[in-house]
Amino acid sequence: MQNGQPMLRVDPSPELVWESLRALYLVGEKDDLANVSHYARGIEGMPPQAQQQAVFTARAISSRAIR
Repeated sequence: MQNGQPMLRVDPSPELVWESLRALYLVGEKDDLANVSHYARGIEGMPPQAQQQAVFTARAISSRAIR
């Protein structure tokens, strides 16, 4: 191993992503949109349902931010 090389990468499980997006759908704020949008574009290894939930979540957050 060389200096400066990553030793470990931690990725959330699809289930954790799904549940987090569902929670953010209800309570997410404008500051959460960047992270949600990342998933809305699609993430390798995530099921399509997670991407769809991210789209719904981003819409819900955006609609609250407008008010």
